Amino acid sequence: MKREVPEAPKSAWLLVVGAFVVVAVLLPLVIRTPAPASSTSAATVTSTATGSSAPATATNGTAATSTSSAPSSTQALVLSVLGDAYTAGSGATSPETGFGQLTGQELGWTVTTFGEPGTGYTNPGTGGAVYLDRVQSVIDSKPDVVVVQGSTNDDAATEAQIQSAAAEVFSRLRAGLPDARLFALGALDTPDSVAAVVAVARSAVRSAATAGSAVTFVDPTGWLDPNDGTLFSDGFRASQAGHQRIADRLSAVLTASVTAATASP
Repeated sequence: MKREVPEAPKSAWLLVVGAFVVVAVLLPLVIRTPAPASSTSAATVTSTATGSSAPATATNGTAATSTSSAPSSTQALVLSVLGDAYTAGSGATSPETGFGQLTGQELGWTVTTFGEPGTGYTNPGTGGAVYLDRVQSVIDSKPDVVVVQGSTNDDAATEAQIQSAAAEVFSRLRAGLPDARLFALGALDTPDSVAAVVAVARSAVRSAATAGSAVTFVDPTGWLDPNDGTLFSDGFRASQAGHQRIADRLSAVLTASVTAATASP
């Protein structure tokens, strides 16, 4: 005898139909909804390029190893410093630890100094050689960067005379070193220097530097405190600590300027 399957109640059929409708409506939405994109916040990325250690060659031929944290664009450069007793390292423990050599060590550059005590742009000192007389030697050293330092030794000259002599120095350097970066470091404050003499020297050199030879003037105001006896070996010359202070300040200026020039299009 054939058994009959009982008819499902209408409510069950309605539930089944409703389920199909829900699936039919929601399934396309699930399929078409894209996965959420990953969220990326804007960030400034600072890249510090650290160069390898490089020797800073002293004028006596010895080499002092220095680890430089300066950007790679400032590595392996040649620096020449022209100036007076400060450039010669007077007052430091030795000429090899004057500010010029210390600057080279901090930057990892090769350094040659052309310093003679008592000299200036107009003052030949006891050696009879003003700055201009040493310009060719600077050019022959084939530097990438030149710093001309000073000088309060030009106290007997007028501002116009100092400016004219400095302009000639810068012009000759630029002609002989068309691709070098030239800097003029103004006269430094010392315990026995006359403020007016320092001001005249700085003003004259600043004017000459900005006159057209593409020279960057570096104003050292505040680098050395004349009232701090630890920075001076006497009334005019820097001590070893003073030379270190100058080197620290100058290294920062050169790093910033040279890096900016390298980055410029």
